[in-house]
Amino acid sequence: MHTYRDLKLEVFKKSSSLLLKLFRNLENYRALTEKNKTEFDLYFMSSELVQLKWSKHYLTNRHYRLFKLLHFFPKTHFPDKHIPDRIYKFAINLMDKQVLKITLNTDDKKIESISIFEKFILSRGLAFYFDALSTIQNGRIIGDLLNDFLKTSNIKSLTDAMKVDPSVEHIPKINKHINSLSISNHIDFRTKSANAIKVPILTPHKNRVHIEVPMFFHYAAISGLLKGPYRLEVEELFNIAKELNVIPLKSDISKDFFRKQLKYYRTL
Repeated sequence: MHTYRDLKLEVFKKSSSLLLKLFRNLENYRALTEKNKTEFDLYFMSSELVQLKWSKHYLTNRHYRLFKLLHFFPKTHFPDKHIPDRIYKFAINLMDKQVLKITLNTDDKKIESISIFEKFILSRGLAFYFDALSTIQNGRIIGDLLNDFLKTSNIKSLTDAMKVDPSVEHIPKINKHINSLSISNHIDFRTKSANAIKVPILTPHKNRVHIEVPMFFHYAAISGLLKGPYRLEVEELFNIAKELNVIPLKSDISKDFFRKQLKYYRTL
């Protein structure tokens, strides 16, 4: 007999495996651009990806509700309650079919022709990726930095976000706030933002951080596995991370680093 906890964990693992493929493709491309000292521009990796407009996810919580709906995250507060076997199999089979439909090589498939589900997973996956980079470089996800800018007009918060993902400048709410800045602040912003996007996303020291760990935690947080009735302890999460190869068998990733990352994501 399976429980709701079993279902949630199985769906989390399957969807994580899919997103990790996208993250690894992006990381390989980022490493190549830094080696060649060229701009990390998704248009040159795949002109189709640019149409996904992933930056819209940074300032909304709507994707949390969508992920719960799409991934069959049960609302029950009784995670150890048994779930009928036929429902469990139906949910897992449906998830498998959706995962098989999604292609990560978007150059072979026009964005206009893919399903809403595929567009959502790919666009949200891109936002996850940049959020993880921001967590490593800035200690905060992009949404936190942008909200700080909107509340306090802190230019450093905005340029820190732009250093990771320059497209945030074109989010309507952000662009409107930029245009409302005083002349002196606007000049200051233009100078600092121009400098921010010229340098690599991660500084040399931060570039050594194993990026898949914060990506793993960010998705686990949205999946409801870091707090609440489905909360997992550090040992359980560590074992799942190893199972998904987020932590390779021969790795220098320590449990201390893992715990520190987990502590931040528990607050989201």
